[in-house]
Amino acid sequence: MGATYQYYFKNTRVATTLYYQHVGFSGDYRFPYPDATEATFNNLTYNAVANIAINRNNTLKFNASGRTSNPRATDLQNIVNTTNRQNVVAGNPGLDPVYTHRLSGQYIRTNPERGRTFTLSAEFAASPNTFADSLVIDTPDFVIDDEGTALGEGNQFIRPINLSGYRHLRAQINYGFPIRWLRSNLNLRGGITMSRLPSIINGVRNNLSNRAYNLGAVLGSNISESVDFRLSYTGGYQESLNSSQTRNLDNTYFSQLVRGETTFVIRNRLVIRANADYNYYRGLTDPFLEERFICNVLLGVKLFRNRLGEVSVGVNDLFDQNGTTFRRAVTGTTLRYVTNLAVGRYVAFQLTYNLRLYKRTGIPGLTTP
Repeated sequence: MGATYQYYFKNTRVATTLYYQHVGFSGDYRFPYPDATEATFNNLTYNAVANIAINRNNTLKFNASGRTSNPRATDLQNIVNTTNRQNVVAGNPGLDPVYTHRLSGQYIRTNPERGRTFTLSAEFAASPNTFADSLVIDTPDFVIDDEGTALGEGNQFIRPINLSGYRHLRAQINYGFPIRWLRSNLNLRGGITMSRLPSIINGVRNNLSNRAYNLGAVLGSNISESVDFRLSYTGGYQESLNSSQTRNLDNTYFSQLVRGETTFVIRNRLVIRANADYNYYRGLTDPFLEERFICNVLLGVKLFRNRLGEVSVGVNDLFDQNGTTFRRAVTGTTLRYVTNLAVGRYVAFQLTYNLRLYKRTGIPGLTTP
């Protein structure tokens, strides 16, 4: 349920909306003992949007909003799950909905005659009571339930809580212009992201700080329906620092991603499609280097009337480099090494038929100037 107010004055448009939310949770469970959970939440949220057309080529946009995220029913259940004694998890019936405020702004400058666009944007978000983890570790005598059960040696206990201090800031700049001799558009971008996520470790407040910087470029063509290509590059540097009186963990790495794809249609019958990705990940905290070059090639022949069908054969991961991938991640309370196994090289056959055949028909009484 909500109410909206709109305001117009010359080149300025403002719209504001206020919402009321009513949410109820209820649930029964039988393990490890019979019990029930009920919770009711009433929230007021808002949204405000402003568009200011300074002139034909310059525009300002602003947005402010308040949003809620309600806890899951399982998080509200007063259960201590000891299935895995090394990682004991408990619910928290006292959890409140998370209220997050967001403020964003955008400046857009366009030059239609030269085909140029410049955009500067920023967004800030904060929450006075975000969902966070309360971790107890290296404390064997800690009591985990009403029956006086001790946590034990080498185990950890995690419970969700509400905690203040969440911050997130993101800013980005983009500039696009045409390369006419190549019949393409080049877009350059750069950005920065900074955030802070709170947690509690052994009763002591802990903050996970993240900083990320990225630069990128995208070159996309518009030559013809028979010839097309797209090239992109993204380089990034990210630093995560998790510090408290209990532990100090950090994760810093440099990454690059180069991506290209192209399509050629020869004599309206033979089709060549190819795409390639080069991934580079270098850990600075942990000296780890990962490089992968994934190339996919597809050859096809157009069939049937008006070339609406196509039969093709292709090779995925031509150089067979899409094997094991590795990432090192730091969260508010954990340090994780994640290894994934991917699908390697294989051959694929496919038959496609395009139904985009339309006949132009005139509409009675409609004339085109």
